[in-house]
Amino acid sequence: MIPALNGILFFITILFGLNTVFIAEQTHLTLDFESKTGTIEYFDLKTPSEAAEYAEEGLNKIDNSTKFNKKFTQLKLDSKKIEKVDGKLNVRLNFSFDNQNELMYLLRFNKTQYEQSTASDKFYYHLLPSEELISTNGSDEKTEETVELIWDKESKLIKLELTQKDDSTGLMRDTKSISKYWKK
Repeated sequence: MIPALNGILFFITILFGLNTVFIAEQTHLTLDFESKTGTIEYFDLKTPSEAAEYAEEGLNKIDNSTKFNKKFTQLKLDSKKIEKVDGKLNVRLNFSFDNQNELMYLLRFNKTQYEQSTASDKFYYHLLPSEELISTNGSDEKTEETVELIWDKESKLIKLELTQKDDSTGLMRDTKSISKYWKK
């Protein structure tokens, strides 16, 4: 795992059990608790340069998959779209879920940047040092160490858009776009 990077920004790697890490420059997450569905959109997928040789294999695995890695039986892959836009590779995953609590745990909700549990009276999301908030339908509060995003426990919809901070590239080492490995 790459240090200090948000699980949401490279959750695609975990969902499909890839041999290399795919990291999104930007990610949009929508969770609908009434319909038990979600969407994660990844924009400008990259990989560490030393792992680029595995990018095509990873993309083919995602393209050919009809379901997520067998570890995630509570998540069902409903649809996916992989496309190149302006020379950048983007992926959209639509999924459904059985257990809201397990999904929130997988996505690091109600955990601090140091993996400590937070109160469970609301949904909390702590931005990691490498993350920058673009937008959310929750509220945001700044603490000494981080920005904390908060939603009421009764929220039916969570929307969150994140990007990598410009200065986080050192945490990701040398990365390169994987768009050239997408042949379709």
